[in-house]
Amino acid sequence: MKHILVPTDFSECAYEALVVAEQIARKEKATIHLVHVYEKPISGISLQFSIDNAELKKVREAIVNEFDKLLEDSLLKGITIQTHVISDRTIIEVFESKKFGSADLIVMGTHGINGANEWFVGSNARKTVRVAKSPVLVVKKRFKLPTIKNVVFASNFHEESKVPFSKIKLFTDVLGAQVHLLKVISPVNFEKTSYTESKMQEFAKKTGLKNYTKNIYNALSIEEGVLDFCNKIKANMIAIETHGRTGLAHSIMGSTAEDIVSASDIPVLTTRINN
Repeated sequence: MKHILVPTDFSECAYEALVVAEQIARKEKATIHLVHVYEKPISGISLQFSIDNAELKKVREAIVNEFDKLLEDSLLKGITIQTHVISDRTIIEVFESKKFGSADLIVMGTHGINGANEWFVGSNARKTVRVAKSPVLVVKKRFKLPTIKNVVFASNFHEESKVPFSKIKLFTDVLGAQVHLLKVISPVNFEKTSYTESKMQEFAKKTGLKNYTKNIYNALSIEEGVLDFCNKIKANMIAIETHGRTGLAHSIMGSTAEDIVSASDIPVLTTRINN
């Protein structure tokens, strides 16, 4: 793990993510890339004013000043940090770009906005989980790496899950955490227990997983089952894969990973299945 990307709007929420990223970077001797993004105006809404070059310069200077304040933080002493100010691009475009799309890990904070507010303003964490090719660690509050001892990996344990899990395993190996393999059985995805257990056993063998448990949990939905199980065993982190659906497919099918990111109080690590 050499390059860790941390999006920031200079809020307390973003700082919590930076605190976590600092610990990982220090342990792995990685570079942190702090990124501040100007998103494009929403399509269909015209601007009622224009900003001249002098005003744009002031805005950029203000951003640079915020970065300077962060870099003076004693927490970051000894860490290699690069700052990036990106304008006229959406966060989706940034994480799909060649320059930032190959990061080893993205760490970002979220308030976990739900309901009408999220529908109106959107959620950068949800967007990032949906489009990023890199693993994404979403945190709501800082934590110490040594406290992450129980990581729940929720999956169907199909062949397509092995590649994204390899990225999760790299992270859990760094933490020295136990992995709890979890298959949630809901009314719409029933499986026989013997079949699920054999799939988990085969999955663990092929991915070289040693420190793990096998778990089957019944619930009305996958999201509910994952969150209930994590609460039951007092898990410290959730790991889950996502297909990264966008457009109409996302509107119709939604994303369990995004729903869990919004609802979970503990950190969530997501990896994207290559379509």
